[in-house]
Amino acid sequence: MLSVPEGVLGKRGALNDAERALVERHVDAGAEMLRDDVHPMIFTAREMVRYHHAHWDGDGYPPRVNGTFIPLSARICAIADAYDSMVSGVGHVPKRGMGDALDELKKESGRQFDPGLVSCFDALIRSETAELGMDLDTGPGFEDFQALVSALREDRGFV
Repeated sequence: MLSVPEGVLGKRGALNDAERALVERHVDAGAEMLRDDVHPMIFTAREMVRYHHAHWDGDGYPPRVNGTFIPLSARICAIADAYDSMVSGVGHVPKRGMGDALDELKKESGRQFDPGLVSCFDALIRSETAELGMDLDTGPGFEDFQALVSALREDRGFV
């Protein structure tokens, strides 16, 4: 998103065609930043950046990339990015609770997102929050989501 002017990123309301083209260009700009490295992890990151806005049904961008032709890393990133945006209330996305965000992912399953991965993500979030005694349906979820991420980082030894 570094390639998108701040005026476009902070704009309230619908984007015009030129502004939308600038936003859609960020996947190319991000992939270009990662082009010179041959390390396998950088290659995976480049695929993730390039295709994380491709939709399961072929909508999205880049155009005409769909289903399992979208790299797995990008399909996972798309779900995580959308979920994070919903519980954080990023940009024009209204802030939602964790349960509402999961419901929205399920609604878009098979259209925007890989249905198998949405199912796995839903099960993971529900399992982890239940284990921590967290309620998915209480108000905006950003603080709860931060607590979940912190607990998982600590549990997995990333702290």
